[in-house]
Amino acid sequence: MIKPSRLRIFQVAVILVSVLLWSGSSDGQILRRPLLPRRQPLQGTSAAAYLGQPFGVAHASFELPADTDLSIFQNRELVLTEKRGRAYYMTYNNQPVRTAIRNVLGLDTTLLGRPIKVQVYFLFVGIEPLELTLHADRPHTITVTPTDNRAAFQPALNEWWDHYTKWSRKLFQNDEYPLVADQYLQLMLGRRLGLQPPKEPLWTSVLANGGGLNKALGTVLGAESVRLALQKERWEREANAGQVADRPLPAPVQIPEVIFPPADPNIPIEPIARAVPQECLYVRFGSFSNFLWFTDTMDEWGGDLRCLIAFRGVDYEVRQRQERQLALKQSALARVLGPTVIADVAMIGTDMFMREGAAMGMLFQARNNLALGTDINGQRTNAQKANPDAVLETVDIGGEKVSYLHTPDNRIRSFYVASGDYHLVSTSRRIIERFLEVAKAKGAGSLGDSAEFRSTRTQMPLARPDTVFVYLGDAHFRNLTSPQYRIEMTRRMQSLNEIDEWQLAQWTAKHEGITDLGRDNLIRLGYLPPTFNQHADGGQLVVPATGRPSDSLRGGKGSFTPVPDMPVTNVTAGEEQAYAEFARDYAQNGQRLKSVMVGIQRFAVPAEQSNGEIRERVLLDVKATPVSSNGSDLEKYLSAPTLEAAAPLPEDALLLQVNSWNSLGILGQPQQQIPNNYVIGLRNAGFAWQVQPQLNAAVPAQLTDAKLYAAAWPQAGMLRVLGARDAAQINAQAGAQPLPGGMLPGPQLWQQNRAKLSVVSWDQPTLQDVAARFPLGQAERPANVRLFVSDLNSSKLRDFVNGSGYIRARQVSSGNIHFMQNLIYQLGVPAEHAKALGEDLIMGKFLDPLGGQYEAVVTPDGLPQWRSTAWTGGAERLIGSAPPEFTAPPLGWFRGMSLEAALYPNEYIAKIEIEMKRDPAALAREQEAAGKNQPALPLFNLPKFLQQDPPVDKSAVPATPKPAPAADPKVVPPSVMVPAPPAPAIKAAPEALPPPVPNPPVK
Repeated sequence: MIKPSRLRIFQVAVILVSVLLWSGSSDGQILRRPLLPRRQPLQGTSAAAYLGQPFGVAHASFELPADTDLSIFQNRELVLTEKRGRAYYMTYNNQPVRTAIRNVLGLDTTLLGRPIKVQVYFLFVGIEPLELTLHADRPHTITVTPTDNRAAFQPALNEWWDHYTKWSRKLFQNDEYPLVADQYLQLMLGRRLGLQPPKEPLWTSVLANGGGLNKALGTVLGAESVRLALQKERWEREANAGQVADRPLPAPVQIPEVIFPPADPNIPIEPIARAVPQECLYVRFGSFSNFLWFTDTMDEWGGDLRCLIAFRGVDYEVRQRQERQLALKQSALARVLGPTVIADVAMIGTDMFMREGAAMGMLFQARNNLALGTDINGQRTNAQKANPDAVLETVDIGGEKVSYLHTPDNRIRSFYVASGDYHLVSTSRRIIERFLEVAKAKGAGSLGDSAEFRSTRTQMPLARPDTVFVYLGDAHFRNLTSPQYRIEMTRRMQSLNEIDEWQLAQWTAKHEGITDLGRDNLIRLGYLPPTFNQHADGGQLVVPATGRPSDSLRGGKGSFTPVPDMPVTNVTAGEEQAYAEFARDYAQNGQRLKSVMVGIQRFAVPAEQSNGEIRERVLLDVKATPVSSNGSDLEKYLSAPTLEAAAPLPEDALLLQVNSWNSLGILGQPQQQIPNNYVIGLRNAGFAWQVQPQLNAAVPAQLTDAKLYAAAWPQAGMLRVLGARDAAQINAQAGAQPLPGGMLPGPQLWQQNRAKLSVVSWDQPTLQDVAARFPLGQAERPANVRLFVSDLNSSKLRDFVNGSGYIRARQVSSGNIHFMQNLIYQLGVPAEHAKALGEDLIMGKFLDPLGGQYEAVVTPDGLPQWRSTAWTGGAERLIGSAPPEFTAPPLGWFRGMSLEAALYPNEYIAKIEIEMKRDPAALAREQEAAGKNQPALPLFNLPKFLQQDPPVDKSAVPATPKPAPAADPKVVPPSVMVPAPPAPAIKAAPEALPPPVPNPPVK
């Protein structure tokens, strides 16, 4: 037995070694070397295989040599093969964390020279000995002979299932990884083998945690988690259960009428709004050049933000799909749709389900009907000639002749009609029908004719210089939650699932040696669910001899018939019950959106203030009106908006302010409903960084290197978890004091108080400077969230930001590769088909944010493998710096941001300002229809009260940044923008602030 004293010594030694490993000291450098010589390669140490039907089950344990290439565990696949291809559905258990740590430390061997243990669990067929090879940097072989041991079979099968579903759940938790193939495998294998799904799979946890608005609108918003839940429910359903549509369409959910404040009857309304059906979403551009700017910007922002947030390197080709389906090429329209041809442009629709098939259209107000009509008809004729299966015909809608261009799979589905000066091209027959109804009624029933829209124009008047105006009204949200929309969205999700399942089942069955791939045989063998292809609306999955499967009623995947064009007259008992539950939850929960409005303005930034770049300032005014009878969850975390504000110091690169409570009940402290202000700031200072293996993220090598600070007033509040104390508890004149210890480990944390302000930081000079100069005051507008981000591209933080972006880009790239590899080794898809199948499953194109191209290769030991040309030998290891040629996508265009948000229980208001670099090629397209050249003021003007700093110890203040280089005189600012107003100043605070006055609740 170990004595307590010796145990304590051992614990201390372990802690010291751990600290040294993570430190940058010379002692830590010594430990970066191998401690013991490399061992010789070891073979598998144990294996067992048990016969069974339809599969036997086996496991094998391998010990890999200590000098195994460690990058394999991060960026390539462990692959187990059997000589005659008899092993299936492998799952692996290894030590990726230890591997990652070794990579960071640069070790060529494990800490103590020990081998790496890998356990593999798999199913197999046949009774002959299994000749197994584990491919991990180099091949490792083992042979195991199956035995007929009934007592051991079921425990071994349960063990395989436990590891297989755990492995799948890990994949489900990675949002860079598409889920469709892995969920199919789990449901299919569970049904065939009589095994229960995991206790807490993705579909239940996401739905349970979503709650509220997400739960209510998940189906109509096309949420992936809802689609997964529907797929699981259908696999568990018995055949023919609830599939007869013999019940009438349910009544719509009972939503109380929304009372809008009275609007000035003389308020100016744009004429085009009186041509838009009231239930449509409305995105008004005013000119075609504004539309081009919007689509270009969304393409750039959307792609970069998708990689940063969703971690999926996928191009969903929204613009290309829209152009193809409507038969409207933006590049062709840009040549003719100048101010002499077009007066106004708007995008309208009843939904924006671009990936599945949206009900949307482009509405033009023409100055020259002949020129516009000629160009649109010319494009339609060209599209018909380019697509042999396209049909261009005239149909009657509402007594009017409408041009209809379409293909059997709906990849082209374009209705075109003109009424007066208004020309509408839409994917939806129903939208065309409603447009003509509004036109015959001379605007009655239109968006512009509604009291709701007039009230909106009172808040965001037409006189504003909006480049883009977005509006979603109460009628739009009511339509989305109607029984017809809700039930059809569920049906189309089920159809999407079946199209995917059909393809996955074909490959899986073929991989297992099944020759009869007909529907009935695949259902009988369990590769497809018992309810497969049983549609309540009479539709069927159509699989042509050549080509992709499609829905007989809705068309091809990615171009389904729009929801409003699919009539729903009768429903099944299950659909009736599901809508009743939705209606009950929606009414009882009380959370819904009444309206959303966004005004987007763009301004040119003078070249002399743009570092020689072409820059724009984009201002977004957002106002959303949620209706909640049960209060808002925001009240748990945010106190009421207030005028109290902090502004960034010139040396700050980032500043976040949140108005919350004195305590949220964390760490056992009782929650105190006393408003308090909190700030997190990061100074513009460079520092060394390293990869944190468990998070696979960049972190400062030393916390003191990152000039990070936190502040709170009037009380220390939640900073107490760091050990901070209120000003009343300590002598305010005592200066910076070390904190006694808190929740976060690491170097010494310091605190300094100034009147009612508490500041903490790991860096004492930063703390002293901030505490002396920290600017508190009053803003012009109340808010409870404020954010400032400087131009990170030219800051000292650029290397850290770029490194963080590189790590995330690696995750995206490896996630795509892993998905294609999984199709090869789990479903048996030939490598040359894996990319095409994967892109069809996700309805997009794989992109490599590292800048490489995905390609199929063969490894030296003969295995097919997908790789990216960007994954070089050095890139495959965890890194301490980004390659010099890499630039994180946002750094390419992002030049600063300021945000303030006032979140009330029944109203959300936000103002966002973004400065960005523009692509000259995109600007050239927009300027074909541009107006006069008008320069603008820069994005960030120093708030007036900051120009008078209090006295401060200048030795603690960083040097003044160097002035920006002179602008390139050849750079010409864009000519379609208007001057920007100066940024509002933050006023100094009085002795006592009046309490904020929240907006009254909606009755």
